[in-house]
Amino acid sequence: MDWNLGFRWDVFDLDESWEHDDSVVYKFSSVTGAVGVALNWVIPAVKSSVIFLKVQKKTSSGARDSLDKSGLDIHWIDKIGPGYGLEGKQIQQWVDGNYSKVEVSKTEIGCLRIFTIVFAPDGGGFRTKDMKKFVEQKYRRQLMAGKVHEATKPLKLVWTLIGDGS
Repeated sequence: MDWNLGFRWDVFDLDESWEHDDSVVYKFSSVTGAVGVALNWVIPAVKSSVIFLKVQKKTSSGARDSLDKSGLDIHWIDKIGPGYGLEGKQIQQWVDGNYSKVEVSKTEIGCLRIFTIVFAPDGGGFRTKDMKKFVEQKYRRQLMAGKVHEATKPLKLVWTLIGDGS
């Protein structure tokens, strides 16, 4: 997987979870997200990272058990919010250790870098078909903000170069 340079040292907090497509989907956001958005104006390669982790198990307890058995420490998973997260290094190691059961994709939109990880603990193929649509529905506002952020960069640059007229 082509992880970004800082991913390894980042920490991801659990924001939300949903039951979808006979699976459980967890959304993790980078704790350095605001920094990524701000730096993206100056250094386009720096972005705010988000992870959508789909575990192909019908229940939350089944998803947790499968993640635990596969080596991803999620004892805190029911506690959503700051202070409960995964290190990027942990996620990379878990993906590498479960390579045959994990499919990872990355999409970049404006100042956002979205990783979609589908985990099929029992094998049987990855149900990825609707994940893009699911992410677009659940993350609509942020995706729009990312597109606006990207579209206004040239305008911001011109405004900075010519000054504010004062």
